[in-house]
Amino acid sequence: HFEQVNCYVKVNSTRSEGGSVSQSGNVNYNGSYNLMASPNTGFDFEGWYENGKRFSTERNLTINNIVTNREFTANFVQNVYKVQLQVNPQGTGIVSGEGSFTKGSKATISAKAFEEYEFDCWSVNSSLLSRDATCTLSNIDKDYIIVANFKKKAAKTYTLNSKIEGGQGAISPAGMVKFRFLSAYSLASGYL
Repeated sequence: HFEQVNCYVKVNSTRSEGGSVSQSGNVNYNGSYNLMASPNTGFDFEGWYENGKRFSTERNLTINNIVTNREFTANFVQNVYKVQLQVNPQGTGIVSGEGSFTKGSKATISAKAFEEYEFDCWSVNSSLLSRDATCTLSNIDKDYIIVANFKKKAAKTYTLNSKIEGGQGAISPAGMVKFRFLSAYSLASGYL
């Protein structure tokens, strides 16, 4: 005749970065075991699970009358998310609004183009998010890497008509000439 003298209690968590839990170990047959869960910053403790079912939302509790091997899992859920902003191509504009945000909150992001560039769109994983230079993310529930896409301004074209009054002298170029105007810092890029 054999009798079980101890049981093994395995303790783990759904996310290792979510927090710490009490260690696994042996317990005397019909004994008790203390479960403890401590969430890290940016996470909440959602509950203890056994066999896929939640049986408690208490972070620290004692399990009594243990007569078989058991496994408990602490479920940690993220409650702070990061919004990161990038500029594409680099050096074409500036962005603001990135940071850490609590779950369900809003974040307003803005983009401003440098000289000779204009804002095109915001994108996430190469998918269009918004064409507005300032936009609001609602109900944040995940981490974001958002790219502000800029493009070069189209050059404006002007036509100059030059002529000599009175028939005296010469000018170059003469007649109708088209110029591309890029910016105040680059007045004319040449003839067309």
